[in-house]
Amino acid sequence: MQGYTVIQSKRAAYQTRFTVPAEWSGKRIMLRFDAAYSDAVVWINGKKAMSHIGGFNAFEGDITDFLKNGQNLLTVGVMKESLADTLSCGSQYAAHPLGGILRKVTLFAVPLIHLSDIVITTDLDDNYKNAKLGIGLDLSNMGMVPDDAEIRIDLLSPE
Repeated sequence: MQGYTVIQSKRAAYQTRFTVPAEWSGKRIMLRFDAAYSDAVVWINGKKAMSHIGGFNAFEGDITDFLKNGQNLLTVGVMKESLADTLSCGSQYAAHPLGGILRKVTLFAVPLIHLSDIVITTDLDDNYKNAKLGIGLDLSNMGMVPDDAEIRIDLLSPE
């Protein structure tokens, strides 16, 4: 971002073409932004696929229904002014105007039933010797038909 002028009330445009690998057929195609500052709109092949208001946090969405065979066009419009920018004061912290895609962008495929989130916590006792291990999981079923799934977790250490 540094070296480029961030114009007030104007969207900066990013655009690229990509092809979905043939081996991803039958899976859902996801697009993840690790950070875009601060009002982002995402179009796939000219159709609005998702939007996000935020600063330094990740967001992702299922873009499968917007894709076509062969080349696809990804367009991202980012504008710095949003409630997220007002609340975070990110531009003041950075000492220059912020605006744009700040971190990596990833295209990936998931099966229709997949683990979509995992949170692991360790609550330590007052002596910091023993802990309780907590695991929170979210399982997503993106298929049209209900299906069964099983999650297995193995703790491999006696401690």
